[in-house]
Amino acid sequence: MAAFENLHVLLALESATDPVSDRILAAAADLVGRQGDRRTTMAAIAQEAGVGRATAFRRFGSKQEILDRALMRELRMLALAQQESAANAETAADALTECFILSMRAMRHRPLLRRLAHVEPEKLIEFTRLRRPPVLELWRRMYTSILDTFDAADVDPALCSPLADVLIHLTLGYSVVPESSIDLNDDEQLRLMAASVIAPVLGS
Repeated sequence: MAAFENLHVLLALESATDPVSDRILAAAADLVGRQGDRRTTMAAIAQEAGVGRATAFRRFGSKQEILDRALMRELRMLALAQQESAANAETAADALTECFILSMRAMRHRPLLRRLAHVEPEKLIEFTRLRRPPVLELWRRMYTSILDTFDAADVDPALCSPLADVLIHLTLGYSVVPESSIDLNDDEQLRLMAASVIAPVLGS
């Protein structure tokens, strides 16, 4: 897999500049989301994308590479949605809270992420533990970069990355083990819970 060592590179290079590759990744995400990794073949991905099997192999090499890149595509789409949401927020706390909700929505509604979280969580965990690209660091940077856009003079810089880690692990934990005392489909309940974690750190 291409190494996206930082968020800027991920956003710059993992864009849909190649329509054929993007169609292949979108097809893989849809198929795996509907029927799982084991039942999804390279031939099926190629057919769904409207390309030849040889084209899919030539561009990605293997089904695992396509799955990994499809997941990176999901991460990039989440980052773009978070950036847009943060641009409309009035405070850093509001921005982080809404970005957490976007993450939770993605895990519930994006077919590939939903399938992995509910049916094949080991593959989701395996993906988050990748070192090249450093998936958790990229996700962490998605949150800390949002803090960078606000005047956070009163925030201890040493707490920013740990706060991002907490939000990420809450997303993964609730998605893989959804049994909870709060309704995970209720954005307002999620908002209150996230605010109870974020506000003390940001002093808001």
